Amino acid sequence: DLLAEEKAALQRDITALQDEERRLAASTERQKSMLAKLERSLDSRAAKQRAVEEDRRQLAKLLNDIKPSSAAGLAFAKSRGKLDWPLQGRVLRGFGQKRSDGQSNWTGMVIAAPAGTEVRAVQSGKVAYAGWLLGYGLLLVIEHDNGYATLYGHNQTLVKERGDRVEAGELIGRAGATGSVASNGLFFGVNRQGK
Repeated sequence: DLLAEEKAALQRDITALQDEERRLAASTERQKSMLAKLERSLDSRAAKQRAVEEDRRQLAKLLNDIKPSSAAGLAFAKSRGKLDWPLQGRVLRGFGQKRSDGQSNWTGMVIAAPAGTEVRAVQSGKVAYAGWLLGYGLLLVIEHDNGYATLYGHNQTLVKERGDRVEAGELIGRAGATGSVASNGLFFGVNRQGK
């Protein structure tokens, strides 16, 4: 009887160890699967970050290529402090504020606005770029005099194309959430010869 009890206890221990081994194997497989998923996600994020950086380089080149007297009209520098806003809304991100990546600063401001809100040119000029850039979504760049340019990003739609002349206050697009923002609004920046 004692031997039978010991055999039964030993069999229970063996069964428990086998169950634990199966649980550990399943847990290891789950961990491997989660690690592989995390690695794919990191690879995807790294690829997206590289694409965003490439788009930023393209934008920097475009802005650096704007010549100091490439567009006629009211002297942009003289309009400092007198420009109308491209749309009305609350400033979500201010110029120079740290971005969420912690490695860079905002080069303009993000203004909150409902999707579809009209975006208007702040000054007369010529459209130098109208298209998609990953970090900025649908972006419109207007070149002004003396190497100045204004940037309007995260648009839902654009109503102007490259080469179009625009007047101050003219409709150029509609606010949205394209690019690297989670809420509706507009990225607005002023640039002079790449700065």
